[in-house]
Amino acid sequence: MMVCPNCGEMKLAHTICKECGFYDGKLVKEIKVKETPEATEETAEAKAESKAKTATARKQSMKSNKAGGSKVSLGTKSEVKSTVSAVKKPAEGK
Repeated sequence: MMVCPNCGEMKLAHTICKECGFYDGKLVKEIKVKETPEATEETAEAKAESKAKTATARKQSMKSNKAGGSKVSLGTKSEVKSTVSAVKKPAEGK
């Protein structure tokens, strides 16, 4: 066992330090840092706020559709078939 010259933690000799990821003065392995509880709470609050905005926008969209908003037309069955066959048809002369 020896002291890591980079971070000061105890590590096995001739191995990468598990705490900082350094070996022989060089960064060999990037170590992920765990988030603090405060950062996790902030992230959770941001997600909840985003979710609330999305739900509100969805409700408003549904209301406008019920009130006679624009509807998307998928076309008739024959229009869809002709489009599909045109896409599936290989290019001639190639």
